[in-house]
This record gives sequence, structure tokens and C-alpha cells, in this order.
Amino acid sequence: MRAFLVLGLTLLALSACAPPRETGSSGPPAPPAGSAQSSGAPPAPAAATAPPAASGPVTIKVGVNVGTSDAGIFLAMDRGFFAEQGFEIEITRGSTELVPSVATGELDVLGPAMSAAMLNAMARDVPLRVVADKGSDPPGFSYQVIALRKDLWDSGQVRGWGDLRGRRLAEAGVRTSVDFLFARGLAEGGLTLNDVELMTVAYPDMNAAFAAGTIDVASFWEPLLTVGQDQGWLVRWKPAEEIDPGHQSGILVYGKNFLSDRPEQGHRFMKAYVQGVRVYNDAYRKGIGRDAVIASIASHTGVKPDLLERTVPAGLNPDGCANAPDLADQLAWFRSVGWLQRDLDLDAVLDNRFCEQAVQELGRYSN
Repeated sequence: MRAFLVLGLTLLALSACAPPRETGSSGPPAPPAGSAQSSGAPPAPAAATAPPAASGPVTIKVGVNVGTSDAGIFLAMDRGFFAEQGFEIEITRGSTELVPSVATGELDVLGPAMSAAMLNAMARDVPLRVVADKGSDPPGFSYQVIALRKDLWDSGQVRGWGDLRGRRLAEAGVRTSVDFLFARGLAEGGLTLNDVELMTVAYPDMNAAFAAGTIDVASFWEPLLTVGQDQGWLVRWKPAEEIDPGHQSGILVYGKNFLSDRPEQGHRFMKAYVQGVRVYNDAYRKGIGRDAVIASIASHTGVKPDLLERTVPAGLNPDGCANAPDLADQLAWFRSVGWLQRDLDLDAVLDNRFCEQAVQELGRYSN
């Protein structure tokens, strides 16, 4: 009976949130009111990054989880910003496990979380760099939450971090920035990662695991978080912004293709991406074209618009760059727990030249 319950709950969650199976590609320009031009930024000058004349678009291969924090990519596709740069986007679904693919050039861009595996590759001089924000948690945009099983909250068994000793904490990856969040929160209760049981559970399976009682706590993202809350399986316990304000949850990573082989394409990709992110911020910060933005995200993720309307949006820096101080904190933590095979500093991890040039051409975003 438990097996049937878990299967049924899993199918219920996935029917609400399962992304489409096909890969994405750049659509024709169709900018409604609320496009990047509404942000108040001055028009781009005649830039050195203008796309060269070509017989057809260049295919750019991008690896992402196909979630709400990928909205900047989706909007740049749908509004024609990538097409303006001479690109067609091919989406591959995945995250940290695709680090080798972007390192070898099979992918051009990847959207993972910070992880020990990626940092150790950088320490071995593998050509990888963080180049932009792709999901953060500033005030009002904490789309990443430490969720708690509802019966543990209702019964009063868990109220603070100190009550998690011996509890089962779930995360989607191994040795990632989620561990950094867990460790920072547990420290408030006088605990460490050694005082809990860490489990790896894929995001689509977390709601079923909560329902079956096989996990107690999970680092969870929207929109499955809202699905779990609607079904009564979990409560929003600790938003990431409470644990680590401005937490850098997701990042954009370039590999050898854009860092050294074709940096001009890396600049053009970033310009289009920042334009898409600004459309997103116009929608969520200014209320400009919000319905159209939600429809765009829904078309790529398979999440229904009415569910997206109720979720907490991901933070996406309208000027593109990642949160350098928070990345430095995460790097120092990875170093402190001995997960780095060799020491490395932030300059070996972060490369802001692409987002900075995009801002130079587009101007600063006006709130």
C-alpha cells in the first residue's frame, strides 16, 4: 500500500509540474509591452559584439534544469534576443552532472549550483568559470527554501535547527551549495553536518518522499515547493534569504568554447541573456508584462500559469553578474570542510568580463 501511495503522489506532483520533453530553440521575436526596452536602460551603442553576417544561425548548446530560474534564457529565446545575435539555442536538461560536457566543449553554457566537483575541476585548471547569476535569493525572491515535513511542524517536534539532530535532510546533489546552506543553518542550533543524515533525492521525487515520511527536511525550489505545500506534505520552514541573504543558488558557467575559443560569442550570448533577465525583472519588480512572462516560463517548463502565479519568483540580477561576496563565502566554506583537492581563490572561479561588457553596452538597469 505504501508503494502505491508513493507512486500515486509522485504522479500527482509530476502531472502539475513536469517540464516538456522536447529541447528548446530560439523562437521568432515577439516582444509585447514590458520587453527589455521598458527597463529604462539606454539603447546599446554600436558594439563590438554585434553579430557577424552569416548564412544562418549558430547553434549554442545550453545545459539547464529547465526550471523557473532559467527564465532569463527562455525569455531571450522567445523575445528574439538570441536570434538578434545570430544564435539558435539547443537545450539539454541537466545540471552538475554536465560539468564535464561544458569543460570539454560539448556544451557551451551550463546552469548548475556551486559544487565541490566543479571547484576541483577549476583547481586542476580545467577551463570553467562562473560568469553570471542564474538564480539567487535576495529579499522577496527566496525561491529556494529549507522545507520541513508538515507533521513534524504540526506536532511541535521540530521548531529550530537544534531539533534536527539525527534527522534526514535531503538534497538533489552531492557536496553543493545546499550543504553550505544546511551547515550555516545547523550552526545556529549548535549542530554540524555530522549530526544529521544527508540523503540525495531528485527534485521531482521530494514531494513523494515527504508524503511517505522517508525524509524530514529538504532544500527545495519552486514550483514543486508550492505543490507540496498545497498537498499538505510540507511547510516553508527556512527561506534561503533568512539563512544567507542574497544566497547564490544557481550560476551560469562558461567552458572552453566561450572562455578561449570563441569569446566573442560568449559576449553576444551574455548580452542577449541580460536582455532576457531584464524583461523578467520588469515583470516581477515593475509589473510590466507579467502575464506574458509567466506564459513564456510556462511554455518551456510545463508548469501551469496559475501555479507559477502563486510561487515565489527566483532572484535574477538584472545586470547579470553573480553575487561575488556570497560566492567567496561559499568557496571559503568548501575549503574549510576539506572538500577542495587544491586551494583556489575567487579569481580562479569568477569571470565578470562578460556581464560587465553587457552592462557597458546596455547601461545599468533602472529600478
